Amino acid sequence: MFQFFSERVAEIKARYIWIYNPPVTAQAGELTEGSYLRTEFVTHYGAYMEVAYLLCNGDFTKLNEILEWSTERFLFQGEYLVRKKIIENIK
Repeated sequence: MFQFFSERVAEIKARYIWIYNPPVTAQAGELTEGSYLRTEFVTHYGAYMEVAYLLCNGDFTKLNEILEWSTERFLFQGEYLVRKKIIENIK
């Protein structure tokens, strides 16, 4: 899965913008406690752990199954869930 990703990284990042470049929900340039904590979280765990968490529906016992999916399936379904989460939390 990850070899496929490394060979097509630019194309994949352009296609799944909600994973790689989600919209900013605070005022532009505004540093909030939440934005600081989210940045720290992603730095610590990596960008894909949240996607994997969402795909596992919070049940990490399913992680090995998720990691065996094709890159396309992982990113498509992951982006759907990331985008849905962001949209549902916009006030």
